[in-house]
Amino acid sequence: MKNVVEIYDREAASYDQRYVKPIHIVEDRIIADMINARYTEGDHVFDIGCGTGHVITITDIPKEDYAGFDISPGMVEVARKKFPGHVFKIVDVRDIGWNLGSAPNLMLAVFGQANYLGLEYFVHALNRMPETKFLAVLYSGIDNPDCEYTKEYQTIYSPEEIRASFSTIGRSVSISGLSHPHHGISDPDELFKDQISKLEDLNESKYFIIRG
Repeated sequence: MKNVVEIYDREAASYDQRYVKPIHIVEDRIIADMINARYTEGDHVFDIGCGTGHVITITDIPKEDYAGFDISPGMVEVARKKFPGHVFKIVDVRDIGWNLGSAPNLMLAVFGQANYLGLEYFVHALNRMPETKFLAVLYSGIDNPDCEYTKEYQTIYSPEEIRASFSTIGRSVSISGLSHPHHGISDPDELFKDQISKLEDLNESKYFIIRG
């Protein structure tokens, strides 16, 4: 993970500017919709691999319900500047065995974090947190220019491998793509309408969404 940390530390100051295209905004709104659908007021939310705090930007989770964890000091520094009232911690969750305090009600890893850390670590954590809800978005291995600069450090999982991994702890998961028809975004505006075909053509195979 040392090389990954160095990359994200180097990219931290300008990281948010990588994801400002219309299709990124649409992706964010879909992901936010899924998070908000799983979040209940008062839930304790762990954002694993929180980066610059983008989950806070796109959702309505209040600061008292949120805790962000990331291995990159540079990313956490940016997050703390953006959201000074929120809790962010610099940790490698693999090293501390997920001893992050009381178990969360909802664990998030919605920007490919499991591809870098290893899916087995999330499965291990959830085995210790049987009541915790979980939402992850994994890269599928299809060419993805947004994360090309870290591609060599990603582990890619097939849907069969994902299901098999979670089955070892007796948890079933649903797996889908990210394209619009799978998610109930209400009242799509013109931005959505312009981007739907791109989402259907690209993101259905670009990402795997795991709910558990």
